[in-house]
Amino acid sequence: RELGARVEEQEQPDGRLVCHLDLVQTALTRLSTPREQAGDDIANDRVSCQLRPIDPADYTNALGLSTLSAAQLTELGEIFPRGVCDYSRAGQGQQPAQTWLTYQDGAGRVIYGGRNLPLPPTDSGSGWMSASFRPLWRQ
Repeated sequence: RELGARVEEQEQPDGRLVCHLDLVQTALTRLSTPREQAGDDIANDRVSCQLRPIDPADYTNALGLSTLSAAQLTELGEIFPRGVCDYSRAGQGQQPAQTWLTYQDGAGRVIYGGRNLPLPPTDSGSGWMSASFRPLWRQ
């Protein structure tokens, strides 16, 4: 008996029912973000979205029937008075990716500079044996 796209229930010879997961789908399972659940795409690269008015048609089931009551739609409008994210448009200030910074001057010569990091403090890197944790050893 098919229970879904990834789970299949099979009856064993002794009458027990055992569920089997589709290994490929299980390996590809990933968690989504709240923004994806609200309609954003998998890139999740919008820091701030552009807003649009709440549309009751967004809250309907497969038959086109509203899944929210009038009171619930009113409450939604009170929670989001400026509107909800419009994921069909680019985010506020969003632009195409830019190439990485260059460390060359105008003639193409590599620019060297900066200074070396200082030496690490004495006893750093000794973890739980460092002087900072000595008072805890006796507890």
